[in-house]
Amino acid sequence: MPELPEVETIRQGLNQQLSNSHLCSIVRLDNYCWHDETSNFSLAADYKLSEFERQGKYLFAHLKSDTSAEDITLIFHLRMTGKLIITSTVTNLPKHSHFYFELKKDHKILYLYFNDVRRFGYVKLLPRQNLSFDQSLKKLGFDALTHKLTLNEKALTEKEAENAFIQGCRRHLHKNIKSALLDQSIIAGLGNIYADELLFSARIHPANLCCDLSEKNLQILYRSILPLLNKAISNHGTSFSDYVDSWGIKGNFQNYLQVYQRTSLPCYSCKTPIKKCKIAGRSTHFCPKCQIYYGSNTLT
Repeated sequence: MPELPEVETIRQGLNQQLSNSHLCSIVRLDNYCWHDETSNFSLAADYKLSEFERQGKYLFAHLKSDTSAEDITLIFHLRMTGKLIITSTVTNLPKHSHFYFELKKDHKILYLYFNDVRRFGYVKLLPRQNLSFDQSLKKLGFDALTHKLTLNEKALTEKEAENAFIQGCRRHLHKNIKSALLDQSIIAGLGNIYADELLFSARIHPANLCCDLSEKNLQILYRSILPLLNKAISNHGTSFSDYVDSWGIKGNFQNYLQVYQRTSLPCYSCKTPIKKCKIAGRSTHFCPKCQIYYGSNTLT
């Protein structure tokens, strides 16, 4: 599933190529993935695509019109296998492509198509002023990279974000820390890959309950987030099977992973074989020697 670094990489690529382009048309190839069947898509022909923004794992395309007072936003969630790819032609689009946009920029026609094998991804079209009322977005905690609570609000300071993270974990004392990192209401954007990598970086065993971790443990964990995300973004995200950027190119960060998908391979730090277990229903990778378990219950 694309996580924050992957969605941010896509956002940067889309802005570089498509910001301030004219939206000529939206073509739906089937009825999958559009979540708002009441939207009048014919309106889109009068709109300019101003920019792409991101909050957590959500991607937003903002549309402005010279003839309408109402700005519109397209909300994308890629879920497990969603892709947004720029192309110069829509002839022979790959299977499982569900819709595309025709755009004009600097007298050049480009297309942006949405492909999703599993069909769990989606797009919704909303008036921009209604974004704050969207139920999915209202549940998000602050963004792990920008520290914004919403797109329109001023970002939290580094200290405010750290305190918000610690307080979020303290509200869920009997939740294990791996699950807390995946909880988008505590901090938005992290998923299975980066949760495992963060816990290794902070030397914290993923089975620890939040109540068993000291404030210092949580500070160390929180302060590991930005360096990891920035390194992943600089390497264009992690690609194992489905993720590609806006040009269909795979990321490189899988070459730098310390524990994720390295089951039975030696830890880079201590040579102990990496283990894999299920925590909260998710495959979890960790080093049993480097990552400390602070709980009173004996691990099996």
